[in-house]
Amino acid sequence: MFALMTEPALLFDADGCRDANPAALRLFGFGDRRFLQQCRLSDLAPPLQPDGADSDEHIERLLASAQSGGGNGTCLLRQADGSTFWAEVSAVQVEMEGEPLIHVGIRDTSTQHELEQSIELLREELLIAHQRLQHALRKLDYVAATDPISGLWTAKQLRKLAQVEAERGRRHAQPVSIVAGTIENLEELQGAIGDAGIDSLWIDLAALVNLTVRTTDTVARFAIGTFTVLAPATSLDAARIVAAKLRRAVDEHVFAHDLQPVIGLTGAEFAVDEEPEEWLLRATQELLHIPSVPN
Repeated sequence: MFALMTEPALLFDADGCRDANPAALRLFGFGDRRFLQQCRLSDLAPPLQPDGADSDEHIERLLASAQSGGGNGTCLLRQADGSTFWAEVSAVQVEMEGEPLIHVGIRDTSTQHELEQSIELLREELLIAHQRLQHALRKLDYVAATDPISGLWTAKQLRKLAQVEAERGRRHAQPVSIVAGTIENLEELQGAIGDAGIDSLWIDLAALVNLTVRTTDTVARFAIGTFTVLAPATSLDAARIVAAKLRRAVDEHVFAHDLQPVIGLTGAEFAVDEEPEEWLLRATQELLHIPSVPN
């Protein structure tokens, strides 16, 4: 009956292998049962498993579990020619002619294991590709949200941020203001230094404004000649002080070509009964009374 089993199987006693069916002999590459006599299952495995575990201990634990009702596990076994294969091994204690034996069934799972490894590798590659795609999308979002010349946020991004700050102001009953600065002599400067010169001026001006305002403030290029400062937790009176600092910073700065931009400053505090777009429009139209800032 044992010899007729189609699945590879072996019988072990305390001394080693007692018997093996033809399917097991073919699986291990042996032509004669004598090669398996007195051989332990761990003798049919490499010294170490792929995870670094000692094969003797790994397989002995598996066989020991047979005494408590049976057990199964996966390990690496080898054929007579030294080549290895992954196997699912099950062990159960049986009794034959009054003698306790361990019946070991073996299923070659090399193909399944290789497939699982391929799937895992593909999963890792897909994860890396997904992470790269997410990074590229974030980079595209950033590029789309920033002015290519000055590096400031665009008007579209300003509108999004203004919406967020307006809602926060409503929720927490905190003031929030926008200060806008417009280069009033833009055409004169453009005639003197050309488009390339204006681009350089914007790079310089953007850096100057960012250095002047708080790190919590958001600076955007709202139009060809206009920048805005979105200032959270800032009342209109405080916005006038921000505007005064900006005017002083621009007036005292030495720009390239010895040409001085003239900045007109407007601004508005958000009113809880208006839409953010209305607030932004007021901020670019309502002149600010600029106080003098002490030296």
